[in-house]
Amino acid sequence: MAYNKPLPNTTIGNMAFWDGLKEHEFRVPRCRDCGTYNWIPYPACKNCLSEDLDWSPVSGNATVWTYSVVHRGAGFHQTPYVVAVAKLDVDGPRSCLVLATLVDVDPAKVHIGMPVKIGYEDIPEENAAMYHFTPA
Repeated sequence: MAYNKPLPNTTIGNMAFWDGLKEHEFRVPRCRDCGTYNWIPYPACKNCLSEDLDWSPVSGNATVWTYSVVHRGAGFHQTPYVVAVAKLDVDGPRSCLVLATLVDVDPAKVHIGMPVKIGYEDIPEENAAMYHFTPA
């Protein structure tokens, strides 16, 4: 079946992230000066404004911080589905929160504090991969 969801808009600034997904590796910009993981990727650290960032692989383990169950959504997801913000299990001076759909779980069983992990969806016909959360 053809992939009918939005595809990534790759740029020089985010290519390391999308390439990491193709290797099933979740990479997050980390400041070399203060150690903060910065999500969403931005040209400077959100903590200290340093531009000395490095794409660092992380485990992908996380905890649901907040979520929403979508009952009427875009035509490319079967409803209901869950959109979650989860806190990555990384060390640093600030929390690193990531937004993604949460799959392979009954929406009624999702809760704040639920352990999740990054999962990957390969899209070979597009030479791409996408990510989502799955129960840990």
